[in-house]
Amino acid sequence: MATASTMLKRLLSYSKNVFAITFLSVVIVATILIINNYHQQLRLYERQELSRLDGIATTVVLQIDGDLMDSLYVRYPEKDDIPYNEFDTVYMRIHDILHNTKDANNLGTQIYTMMFNRSDSLFCFGISSADEPFWRHTYTDFPPELLEQYEVGGVLPSYSDTNGTWLSAFKPIRNSRKEVVGIVQVDERFDSFISQARKSIFSNTFISLVVTSLIAVVIYLLLRTFYRIQSKLDAEKHEIEQLRIELFANVSHDLRTPLASIQGYLETVLMKRNSISPEKLEKYLAISLHNTEKLKNLVDELFELSKLQSKERKINRESFSLSELAVDVVSNHRLTAASKNVDIIEEIPRDLPMVFADLALIDRVLNNLLSNAVKFTNDGQQVNIKLEDIGSEICVTIADNGIGISEEDLPKIFDRFHTRPSGNSVGTGLGLAIVKSILELHMTKYSVQSTVGKGTTFMFCLPKA
Repeated sequence: MATASTMLKRLLSYSKNVFAITFLSVVIVATILIINNYHQQLRLYERQELSRLDGIATTVVLQIDGDLMDSLYVRYPEKDDIPYNEFDTVYMRIHDILHNTKDANNLGTQIYTMMFNRSDSLFCFGISSADEPFWRHTYTDFPPELLEQYEVGGVLPSYSDTNGTWLSAFKPIRNSRKEVVGIVQVDERFDSFISQARKSIFSNTFISLVVTSLIAVVIYLLLRTFYRIQSKLDAEKHEIEQLRIELFANVSHDLRTPLASIQGYLETVLMKRNSISPEKLEKYLAISLHNTEKLKNLVDELFELSKLQSKERKINRESFSLSELAVDVVSNHRLTAASKNVDIIEEIPRDLPMVFADLALIDRVLNNLLSNAVKFTNDGQQVNIKLEDIGSEICVTIADNGIGISEEDLPKIFDRFHTRPSGNSVGTGLGLAIVKSILELHMTKYSVQSTVGKGTTFMFCLPKA
């Protein structure tokens, strides 16, 4: 017993640990996936934005005449040479292209051209989409990729200079001789981009988190249900093992008692066969026969209960009159009841609708319940059997005013080999277990109420045909 209890506790503890570890693993994996998804989405948004900026730069370059822009650098060689109020028409033509493109694409920063001055190895600004030019202003802290890809163009993932952090795309501007005379650069502030990207990503992540949370809750509920079922199965297994031990003990006792009686009387007959009187011989044989019948009944009940509980017995439902069956069963028990001076009172209407059930099994239920009622009712008392039409069912009530059942024993009366003594008569305890199995096979409701010293009432219902 101690070993089984210890093993059960260890198994339950192990199940709890598995449950906790599994749930924690789901949460950790979900968190990792969400973080990984966030970074992947951020990179995807960055690639998409760089691709958009690259497309804008390509579109602008196709509209700029490289020869005209080259002539501006020749015409205005010094910083801020272009007068603010009298813009050059060539400058203004290119400026309008940049300005219109900026507005059309809803850019938050200016589009501008730049030229690399090889004499001082610096970039200087050229034409801008801004209203006021910043002609030939130098750009000192440019990213090295800008010079490395000056001839071919490219994109610049997030980089920083003195003015902030940016995403950029640039394309070379060529003259009629295919020489690079400058570049067009399209920027976006990284702070603005990341703010918009995060807003969109957080929206998607929130949805993912909600879905993940729902999945985690479902897994949690499934695991908890599994754990509870497992705990219940473990407890039932332990209980079944205890019942098995008790069953073997009870069966051994109930089989040994009539066998011992039969053996004793037969041995007596054999030892005294020459001197025993005919009267005693008949008595001993009658007692042996009675015990043989008890032994047969016990084996039959065990066999029937085993079939019922293993679901081998199939229900053969049919329409029949429960009133007629109840009257026949009462008739079978009147002689036994009369021998105890017990009166059976019937309240059985003959015009009740038929029921739909297994006639043979319900016959066994009525016989077992009525037999118990008569057996445990004191001499001079009465047993009542009543049939009622209740909606879609016919209900049977069998009540006695016998010894009753204690509140402690009431939940156990349907267990195998649970017996209650009545004078010199002790039942096998299988009758009510058979009743319970039959009614459960019919999936019908049943109940029992009892008070010690006042009697017991059994009730069950069957569906109408």
